[in-house]
Amino acid sequence: MTLHRYAVIVSIVLVVVIGIGGSVTTLAEFAATAPAQTASIQSIPTAAVHAAGGVLATLLVLIAALWVAFSRQRRAVQITAWAGAALAAISSALGMSDQASASVTVAIVHACLAPVILSLMVSLVVLTAPADSSSEEPLLLPGGGKLRIAALAGPPLALIQIIFGALYRHKAIGVLLHMGGALVVSLLTLIVCVAIMQQITHSIPLRNAAVVAMIVVLTQLSLGIAAFVMRLLDADTGTLFLAATVLHVTVGSMTLASTALLAIYARGIRPAKDDQKIAFGESQ
Repeated sequence: MTLHRYAVIVSIVLVVVIGIGGSVTTLAEFAATAPAQTASIQSIPTAAVHAAGGVLATLLVLIAALWVAFSRQRRAVQITAWAGAALAAISSALGMSDQASASVTVAIVHACLAPVILSLMVSLVVLTAPADSSSEEPLLLPGGGKLRIAALAGPPLALIQIIFGALYRHKAIGVLLHMGGALVVSLLTLIVCVAIMQQITHSIPLRNAAVVAMIVVLTQLSLGIAAFVMRLLDADTGTLFLAATVLHVTVGSMTLASTALLAIYARGIRPAKDDQKIAFGESQ
């Protein structure tokens, strides 16, 4: 097995663990608001499964970091892997602390770290992929500088939106700030992806990253709307709402990862004059 394939497996495990974590929060809300109506759902041992999954994920991320260290990968790979391992250890410790103290602050920080770890592992997948001779060549586009900046702004804005989501789920803020953040992230990501699809034909990885980001963002937006509508209709104590919120949390983490993927591939975009030929891996 290669390090690239191992990073893919770790990313999949992280997605599953994040989804289970989302169910823990929703079930805790059910227990507080409608214990009688949700008694059957409450019997699912999600907290124990999430704790075990968190420990497993932390070990897998640590193994990835050790693998990178012993295989003497380039510096960017080393930083990505060890940052993921450090955050995974912190997140695991916070998860155990949250079970003991039931602190809202700890729970919020724990919820915000998981998507960052997933994004780092997805970045590791990209950085350890088989080398492409054209991947390091600049992609010259009219207005490419602005497009590059917009693409690189995606991950930090998506992270801020995840923080808003965690604050909202734990009743620390209202829904308007979370909805506003969702609108900003969605519009920016869709504009960048459409621009890439329209202007770029040579870079298949970049185009694929744009397609993935568009699908993930639109799915996340739909899930958020569905969960919000169910709350308005007082249909927020059933299995359907549980599924919607779990998927919303999971795809939210994937949104950060997909914008990070897009930013990695878009970092080679450079501004070009209108009379310059658009090229990828070609001399001007």
